[in-house]
Amino acid sequence: MTNPKIAYRVEEAAQILGVHPSTVYELVRAGTLPHKRLGRRIIIPARALEEWLNTPEPWASYDYTHARK
Repeated sequence: MTNPKIAYRVEEAAQILGVHPSTVYELVRAGTLPHKRLGRRIIIPARALEEWLNTPEPWASYDYTHARK
């Protein structure tokens, strides 16, 4: 049995998300994606990434059916 990762490098998080690493760096710079710094290295805790992915965006609950008039 292998131990699951507790944190991902930017490149690994990008692969999980299906985006380019520069997108992950931008999310980190904007403070949108939870992360930790170890010196110059950026890591994304696995639990924080999962929670971030499962947190609904404010616009996600918007009812578009009533927006059109």
